[in-house]
Amino acid sequence: MKKLRYLLLTIIMMLPFGVFASSGSLSISSNSSLVVGNTLTVTVTLSSSSALGSWEFDLDYDSSYLRLSSSTAESGGTHFVGYASNSSTKSKSYTLKFVGLKSGTTKIAISSYDIYDFNEGSMSISASSKSVKLMTQAELEASYSDDAYLKNLSVDNYEITPSFDKSVYEYSLEVENDVTSVNINATKNDSSASVTGAGTKELEEGTNNFEIVVTAQKGNSLTYKLSITRKELNPIVIENKGTIVRKKDLLPEVSTFVEATFTYGDEEIPGLTSETLGLSLVGLKDEEGNVTYYVYDDENDEVKDKYIEVTSKTISIYPSNIPYDNKLNYKQTTININGKDINAYILNEDSGMYIIYGKNLDTLEDGYYIYSSTYDTIIPYSDIKASSIDEKIYQYIIVVLGAILLLLFILLLKKNKNKKEDVKENINDIEASIVEETKVKEEKPKKEKKKKNKKEEKKEEVKEEPQEVIKVEKIEDKDELDDLLDDNLDRSILDEDDDDFEDFWETRELKLKEKKKIKKN
Repeated sequence: MKKLRYLLLTIIMMLPFGVFASSGSLSISSNSSLVVGNTLTVTVTLSSSSALGSWEFDLDYDSSYLRLSSSTAESGGTHFVGYASNSSTKSKSYTLKFVGLKSGTTKIAISSYDIYDFNEGSMSISASSKSVKLMTQAELEASYSDDAYLKNLSVDNYEITPSFDKSVYEYSLEVENDVTSVNINATKNDSSASVTGAGTKELEEGTNNFEIVVTAQKGNSLTYKLSITRKELNPIVIENKGTIVRKKDLLPEVSTFVEATFTYGDEEIPGLTSETLGLSLVGLKDEEGNVTYYVYDDENDEVKDKYIEVTSKTISIYPSNIPYDNKLNYKQTTININGKDINAYILNEDSGMYIIYGKNLDTLEDGYYIYSSTYDTIIPYSDIKASSIDEKIYQYIIVVLGAILLLLFILLLKKNKNKKEDVKENINDIEASIVEETKVKEEKPKKEKKKKNKKEEKKEEVKEEPQEVIKVEKIEDKDELDDLLDDNLDRSILDEDDDDFEDFWETRELKLKEKKKIKKN
């Protein structure tokens, strides 16, 4: 036993002193990414489970990516030296700030260290490093997620319709009248997105519409709509029209009307009334929760037709059935304005123009108006009868003017035709005369050779018409032929239509050239 104790003591004394040295760590913490131009805050912490004595270490970084702007180190830089003032010091931290210089990935690390515990024993240290990704603002935004979908949408204790699908954006739900609130749950599909519109919601009787908006990290958003209908207690249903609205807060305002209360059956219902128009209105709600006013006969508890207004920039009217006048030539019809059928006249069916009748809500006077179904607007039509007569007069004037213009056109064509015929007749006469004179010129030499004994007689014949023969024989150029034509052609015709004469001359000249060629051959 003594030998065993001696052996253990010897082994312990032979062990190195450092086996039982204290240990610690040097850690670096900061954001993992940085926008170029912004500041990165870095914290360096020395910690140990044992009391610290003294320390000295350096921090290394790439100055092409980061520029040191401040440091809590005594040196003001990245060299850290310190001493513990008491045995209770077990950690020490320093803060540094860097400005990002360019895009890329860089590393911040402990380059060297020498740490001692409070008993001046060398400490075993584990040192860490930190990688930082730098990028421009454009690069950062490009890396953002654009996922703005919901992962799930639900209402506690109820099933929505249809079943949730992230690509479907409208849902509905109906609850009993005694349900005054519900809790809407909305889970975003991407962790970087944000959601608004979920949570506990109060319910009014009737339709309650809620919007759940999901905004992606990139800034785009999607809106999911949830319509929750709280059933009314003993609803008053009007067949083919809807359910009477029994809360005045749900009734929209209408000009020239004031709030009123009516008794329908045994229940009071809110509505509107106008003494000047002599009308009472109640609101009816359809299955989708849309409220429409109807004319109400409170004496007979009867809901009548829809109340509608047609408005232009200056006036508003309440349309009613037009008093048909059989003396007018407009075709009668029935048109639908905002869901109400009223009688009207067709002014121009293709362009959607009609004549309607109604009461001006400002002057309270009844009258005719032109209604455009295309633009759902009106203009005054003060005197329909006078307008109808004026329209007929305009039609007659147009027909008469058209007839007069047609007659003048026919007369002008006839006159031009007569002129052309006169010119053509004179030209034919001249052409015949020239042909005859040419024949005389060609036959003269032959007669002189064959009948020499009759030479004197031929001369006498020539003398009987000396001017015509001489003129034909002396025709040597165009000017002389012009003189001949001038003597034989009616000058008044040429003055009226020089174009016809030029046509004749060109034609005549071509014929003469052809005859000369024939003669030479």
